[in-house]
Formats: sequence, structure tokens, C-alpha cells
Amino acid sequence: MRPTHLLLATLAALSAAGRLALSAPPRLEPGVFLYAAPSLGDPNFAETVVLLLDHGPGGSLGLIVNRPTRIGVREAVKELAETRELDLRVYEGGPVQREMMVALVRSSPALADARRVLPDVQFSTEPRQWTEVAGGPEAASRLRVYAGYAGWGPGQLAREVRLGSWVVAPADARSIFSSEPSALWPKVHELMRRIEVYTHPPIRRDADT
Repeated sequence: MRPTHLLLATLAALSAAGRLALSAPPRLEPGVFLYAAPSLGDPNFAETVVLLLDHGPGGSLGLIVNRPTRIGVREAVKELAETRELDLRVYEGGPVQREMMVALVRSSPALADARRVLPDVQFSTEPRQWTEVAGGPEAASRLRVYAGYAGWGPGQLAREVRLGSWVVAPADARSIFSSEPSALWPKVHELMRRIEVYTHPPIRRDADT
């Protein structure tokens, strides 16, 4: 069996320094990244990084975080149309309900009607809340607006992970709000290299033998 078919069982959680920790395998739960494997042929997800927002018996929900569009947030969200200093792009969140606008907000204080995904990242479907963080030159580091989302039926995502379609790793706010989203997905090659080293460690030979 190829190493990519053992992703969920063999890839341990990555530490903040990017080293492989062998204490426990990664879990499918809110707050992890799903890196599309290079072999994933679905054009909806080719070379994507998905932030998992929800996962349970009823299915899974996530947002693609590395596909900016050319559409401005002010053009797409009427509540933000008058925010003159706002110069952000809408991101393609996924193939489901692309007409629906949702957002990730970088904020430690709880927002009303928002779902916390990471300690300082919340998922919001209420544009009125976004106006609080949309102003000023640092808006790009606090607000990301997405058109649509990614969805999986019951058990579907777990099956895809077992088949090697996705590499699971912890998510972090810095990557989500990165100024260079195109640099996120190539990390999958390093993650997969670590998997192969872990599953097929090099044989050590003594110099005298």
C-alpha cells in the first residue's frame, strides 16, 4: 500500500516549529487544515488548502483558504460597500452555495452568532459583524470573506482521507490570513515527504560493515 493511503494513521501532529511529533495521529476536527494531495483530480479542490470548520456524524464543512478571486469585498458585500479604505478580495470558499458570503474574523473576543474555530479565529455568516474589523490598514490581517464553502456528506471526508486525497495538519491564524496564499499549498510536498520518511525510515548501516 502506498504511503499516501495511510495518511490519517501515520501523519502525526506538526509542532509549531514544523517538526513531526509522533505522539498521536491527527484527528479530523474543526481547526485543522486539509491539504489536497497532488493526485487529487477534482478541479474544485486541486492544489487547495481547506480549513475544517465542522466535522461530525452529519457531515463536514470547510473553507478553501488559498484561492483569492478578482472580486472586491466592497462589490460583493453591500454592508461593506461604504467602507472606503477597504481593499480586500473575495476568496473562493468552495463549490457549495457560491452566492453565499461568509467570513473568517481574527478576533479573540467572542462575536455574536459566530463559531470559534481557533482560539483567535471565528467563522461568521453575519456581514454586520464584519464592519467592526473591516476598517483601517490592518483589515487584511483580521478579515477574510469567502464565496461559498466546501461540504461533505456523512463519512465522506474520512473516506477521502483514508484514500490519500487529503493530508491533515494543524491550522493556524497566520496561515489563514497570509498575504501570500499561493505559498500555502506547496507545503503538502513537505508533509508527504515526512509521511514517507516516517513510514519508511532509512536503514542505518555502520561504516565498518
